[in-house]
Amino acid sequence: MRIDTGWEAYDSGRRRAYRAGPPAPAELLPIVLVLQEAWGVDGHIRDVSERFATAGYLAVAPDLYWVDGARPEDLSEDRVEQVKAFLDTLPPTAWADQDKRDAAIASLPPNDATLVRESLGAVFGNVAKSDEHLATVGSLIAHLRADDSLSSQPMVAIGFCMGGGLSFRLACQKVGLVGAVVCYGSAPADDKLVDLSCPVLGLYGADDHRITDGVPHVAEMAAVTAMSFEYEIYQDTPHAFFNDTRSSYRVTAAREAWARVLSFFAKTTDTAR
Repeated sequence: MRIDTGWEAYDSGRRRAYRAGPPAPAELLPIVLVLQEAWGVDGHIRDVSERFATAGYLAVAPDLYWVDGARPEDLSEDRVEQVKAFLDTLPPTAWADQDKRDAAIASLPPNDATLVRESLGAVFGNVAKSDEHLATVGSLIAHLRADDSLSSQPMVAIGFCMGGGLSFRLACQKVGLVGAVVCYGSAPADDKLVDLSCPVLGLYGADDHRITDGVPHVAEMAAVTAMSFEYEIYQDTPHAFFNDTRSSYRVTAAREAWARVLSFFAKTTDTAR
């Protein structure tokens, strides 16, 4: 299936988003916001966006690091790829362990160690900037809704890791989502969860204890709302299991998760029509 892809400017040209969709579709399409991991809109996120396009959606992935014509140097795609290659020398369970990361960085050649340390700090630092990133996504939503052909189309969101947390927070705001998927992302605080405004699907790895161990509590909190929170925990599966460019990729869990996502989005967008 042929699809059209490319970068689209918004927010008076200061920001950009990767857009993928079927060319000249016979009918208006639901919109999927694809929210990046901490790595940015890299090859994996662009590929996921294109998968949604072949499934009959207009996929739009905001590059949360791009502003005024460029990314910061320490978050450039080449630098981030260097960080990913470094982390793939460690087991996924060590990625969030600063002591183990620091010990591994110390074994690198001095120049490489400096570059990896700087970019890794920038990547992890951006995870804490969720309010800023949500504002960027909000600008994109306003941009899309200003297009008459998109103004009334059902909109859903999916996010991975950092983007999963953003997808969950968007689901707790009144931004017009009809469904949201959280792939191994952190949940909002309890006082935000009670504002859940659309159904949410959470997909987690059992070995990702930092995030997954809190999921039953999240389900309890979400149960007090009128919106559903359904989730799946894949056994013997680490963080970032859906990313087929990383050592954490688990094909069986990823295949099952993809089928679950498509079913969930078909249900939520069809119900909203």
